[in-house]
Formats: sequence, C-alpha cells, structure tokens
Amino acid sequence: MRIRHLEKILSSLFFLLLLGLLILQVFQGKSYRLQSQGNIIRLIPMPAPRGEISDRNGVLLADTHLTLDLALIPQETKNLNALVEKLSRILGVDRERMFQVYAKGLSAPFTPVPVVKDISKEMAISLEERRDLPGTVVMNTPHRRYLYGIETAHLLGRLGEIDPWELERLRPYGYKMKDLLGQGGIEESFDNYLRGEDGGVQLKVNNKGFKVETLGSRRPVKGKDLALTLDIRLQGFITSLLQGRPSAVCVMNPQTGEILALASSPSFDPNGDISPLLHSQERPFLNRVTQGLYPPGSTFKVAIAATALETRKIGEQTSFFCPGSLTLGKDQFDCWREGGHGEQRLIGALQHSCNVFFYHAGLLTGPDLIAEYARFFGFGEKSSLELPHEAKGFVPNSLWKRLAKRERWYDGETVNFAIGQGYLTVTPLQVLRMASAIATDGKLVDPYLVKRIGVLETKAGKTRHLPLSKKTLAAIQEGMFLVVNSDEGTGRYAAVPGLEIAGKTGTAQVHGKAPHAWFVGYSPSRDPRASLVVFMEHGGKGGLVASQIAASIFQKMKELELL
Repeated sequence: MRIRHLEKILSSLFFLLLLGLLILQVFQGKSYRLQSQGNIIRLIPMPAPRGEISDRNGVLLADTHLTLDLALIPQETKNLNALVEKLSRILGVDRERMFQVYAKGLSAPFTPVPVVKDISKEMAISLEERRDLPGTVVMNTPHRRYLYGIETAHLLGRLGEIDPWELERLRPYGYKMKDLLGQGGIEESFDNYLRGEDGGVQLKVNNKGFKVETLGSRRPVKGKDLALTLDIRLQGFITSLLQGRPSAVCVMNPQTGEILALASSPSFDPNGDISPLLHSQERPFLNRVTQGLYPPGSTFKVAIAATALETRKIGEQTSFFCPGSLTLGKDQFDCWREGGHGEQRLIGALQHSCNVFFYHAGLLTGPDLIAEYARFFGFGEKSSLELPHEAKGFVPNSLWKRLAKRERWYDGETVNFAIGQGYLTVTPLQVLRMASAIATDGKLVDPYLVKRIGVLETKAGKTRHLPLSKKTLAAIQEGMFLVVNSDEGTGRYAAVPGLEIAGKTGTAQVHGKAPHAWFVGYSPSRDPRASLVVFMEHGGKGGLVASQIAASIFQKMKELELL
C-alpha cells in the first residue's frame, strides 16, 4: 500500500516537472531567448549636441564642445576596485575621485557612467584596443559652453541634470533619467527646441563584455539653433559698468520690443560650479530685470501724470504750491527738496520730480483710478518676454485692502502711492515698458528676445494702444525731455552731447537702508530707437549714479550705431 502511494507521488512530481519544462520551452521560450540575446547586446547612447545660440549679429553665445569621456558600464564591471585601480594608473587620475564620480553618476546597471572626462584622442584609441578593461567604453560626449560666461548668465541660463520630479512631468515628452535640462533663461524656455534627438550604437558583446560586432547605429540629431535680438557688444559693456553691484539694466527697441541688452548683477558663471553660490546673500541667480520686485519711486509719477490728465482731475496748467511738505492730519509728507519747489505745473513737476505736486494729483485722482491706469501700462502683469519665472509685481487698490487687511484705504496711503511707494511693487522691465509706451505715443509693445528658431523668423509680440490722448502724451514727453536737458532737471547727468534723450529719475525709499536708484529714458526723444532702464539696488539718488550709467550706455549705443 505504501509503495503504491509512493508511486503516485513520484508520478505527480514527474508530471509537474514535464509541465514546467513544457511551459519554459514552448510558452515562455521566446521571452527567454530575447532575454538571452539582451545579455549580449549593448546600447551605447550618443547624446545630441544642443542647438547653438547667437546674438543679432551672428556672434556665438553658446555652443557645444565634444569631448572623449571614459565611462564604466556597471553590469559589466566584475571587479570595480581592480578596474578603477588599473585605470587610475593608466590615466594618472586619483582613484578616490573616480569612485566618487562613479557613485554619484550611478543610475542603472546598463547605463554608462562617465568617470574621466576629456581624455586625449590617443588615449581613447589606446583604451579601446586593450582587452583587459571589461566594462569600459569611450563615449563622444557633447558639453555645453557659454562663451561669455557671467555676461549672459541670466539671459541664457545653464544646464543641469533632470530632477526626479521633473522627469515624472516630462517623461511623456521623451525625457529620461540623466538627461540635461535647461535651468533658467533661454535654455529653460526653449529646451524643447535646443535639445535635439539622442542617437546610439547597438553592439554585440561576448560573455566577457568585449565588443564582437556593431549591429546598428542611429546618429544624433542636433537641436535647433537660436538667434537672439541681443547685441553682445552692448551687453558686455553694460556688465562691465555694473561691476558686480546689485543692479539691473535693460535696453529695448521701443518700436518693436526687441531686447538689445539685459543685464542683472551680481551674476554667476554658468560654465563653473555654482554650488558655493547657492546660499549667497547677494542672490546672484535672481534676474533682477524680470524677477526683482521693488517700489518704483518717482518713475511712477509718469503714470500718475497720465492718469490725472486723462481723467481730467488736473489740466496741464493746473498748479500746486510746494512749500517742501504736505500735512495730512497729524502726518507730514515731505518733498525731496528741502524748502520745496514753489508753484508747480505738471511739466515743471515732472522736470523737478516734485513730490508735493503729485501728492495733490494723487489725492484728486484716488487709488482706484491710479490702479486702473497702472494696469494699462502693464504693471501687475507678466510681459511676453521668453524668460521663465517672471514676476507680476503688485498694484494695490481700495478693494484689495478691504479684503486683505479688513481696513479702509487712507489718504496717507494715496500720497505714498502717487510717488511710487507703499504697497506698489514693480519689476525694472515693467518700468521700461511704461517709458517706452510714452516714447512711442501710447504703444505698449511686448518685449522679445528670440529673433529666429532654426531658419524660421519669429514674430514680434503684440502691441496695445493705451487710452491716452496726444495732448496727454505730449505734456509728459516734454516733462521727460526737460528732466535730462535742463539745468534743473533731476536726470541732467544722463545727458549726452549730440543725442536727444528724455527720461525720468526715481529714488525709492527703503526702511532702514539706502534708497533704490532709478533712471528710465529713451532716445532720440522725437523718434526713439532705444529705451533703457537702470536700477541700482540701494544705490542712493536716481539722479546720480543711475543717471550717469544711463549716459554711458546711451553714448555706447551711439558709438555702436544703435542710435
């Protein structure tokens, strides 16, 4: 009886064994054959060179430099310690450094990890010919190169390895682990055009990981080249003027919106290691032109003048007496000039930047009309400029204060609003657009940086026409002309012999610190071809250093025949 039971058990086990073999051979045989072939096939990636970036004159700003890099394939390095020790002696590279680079770059068993970059052609050939270095491969690797370093860092951005959260978001668009991704500037905004399509080589290797034959290859496709509206000659000159001081300068063609220069200081070197700067108090990665938020100070008086004239709260001949201050209840609001400016009309008030005149104009107009016209000028909204993370700024009104702070709006807040202080915050680019709109008889243009993608010309941005009469515009234009071209104008240091320049200065108070300095202007005053904004963080009075820097830039544009 026991023997019969044992026979049944053995028969069952034998049946199960045959069934298992049948499943393996017949039903799963194809899958295992493919896996077996996979063990002898290697795919060596060939990254695509990124598209080049050039300025308006064809000067290269960023290109791709090809290097020969030695990489290790993790699943084929049977004895990593011995291999690294041998490579260290051959290449004269510190073994501990190689281990660190390998550990940092390790992502998947089949993905090559570059451990020594930019080896010589002779060394690459020698390594390829050796048969005692299993798991090594020489790769042709493109490296991004920024030819003007800190001068274009905020404009172009840089490249960085894709983060896990970014990979999750971008995987449907063909991005994969270890891909380089544009970070900031044009590199980020146009990454999809610049990145190209990666290629690769499919190799057959033996059981020791050595190449037997090449099975196929696909050449990488270079990304599209970009041509910018930027003039690198002017950009470099402005960068040298700023000397690393916290500041921002932007130059634009007010007729078309083309950005000729955009400089934010301090900057960083996109070719180098940025990690020491990550926690810098000077915020070198902040693009102050598009991301910095500041009170505009007296530059905002241009918008107040337009608002008060268009709403007929004042006329061009309306006058207010400036004794040096205005008293509201128990509070006193000073003019910047001790003793005051005396009797002032609009054009003279712009010329002298008289606070008291604009206190009165603001009180007559009120915060809600000021806010409405401020938005006409583009304050409180992003422009169409092709740089990422642009700030909107903030334009307050009485309803906002009631909802956000549960308080009514006070007259003291209105007089601060009227001279560009208080809750109002703007970017230098927004101030530039405001002045450009005045210069072009009410055309608010969308700024842009990219002139051409590949062989295709890009279109200029949209143009809005502001609800401002010719009479209003003419009065403000005359006041801004006198700011620069009269002995009493606050921006007289911005004057350049042979150029007709109009502008407006600003000195924005900052609690407990030196004020911010502003100058915004355009030239020629009758048919403007360039407008600019100069902002100096804690730079003192706008009529001094900011105006002097503006004069230097206008002079340089004249020499470069941009004016």
